[in-house]
This record gives sequence, structure tokens and C-alpha cells, in this order.
Amino acid sequence: MVSLPAILTPHAVTVRRLTGEGAHGPVHAGPVTLRRVRVEATTRLVRDRTGAETTSTARLFTRPEHGPVPPGSLVLLDEGTALERWATVISAAHQYTPPAPEHYDHALT
Repeated sequence: MVSLPAILTPHAVTVRRLTGEGAHGPVHAGPVTLRRVRVEATTRLVRDRTGAETTSTARLFTRPEHGPVPPGSLVLLDEGTALERWATVISAAHQYTPPAPEHYDHALT
């Protein structure tokens, strides 16, 4: 199994994984930093977990050892800059077609 090479994964993000639903809405786990990921600012039309079309403004690529970040989770983008914001994971897809590197591709709001 081949993972994304380090040269293609220069970023680190803070993630709060969705753990369920509570009386007041979504419940998220504590923040965890994922290192050696790739974030791309790109706009595209995607389908969410209910099948509705929505606009994604960023993509997050993670290595296999990070596992998928479930839809509804929060990802802190551009941490420490004027552009810092929390994005919500719209969808996650496992990508593995040898000899291409194995990874997860996440669409973010």
C-alpha cells in the first residue's frame, strides 16, 4: 500500500470529528491535529450525505492512517491567519487504485 508522499502533504489541520446528535444539535469530539495532509481551495458542486447538491469550497486529502473524517465533522482551515475558519465536511471518499497512492478525499464547505 502506497500513501500520499510527504511532498504532496505539507499542511496540518485541526479536526473535531462528529460523534453523534444531541438535544441541541451535532456533538463533536475534542480537537485533534492531523499532520501531513493536503488542503486545496477549490469550488465544486457535490452531493451531501442526503443526496442534496451543495457547493464545496475546499478539499482535504488525508493519509490512510488518519482514517476518514465523517461528514458533519469540523475542520479548521488557514489556522493562525486572517482567513481562519471552521469548515464542515460534506462528504468523504476512500481513493485507492494501485499504483496510485491510497488516501481519503473530503469535500468541505
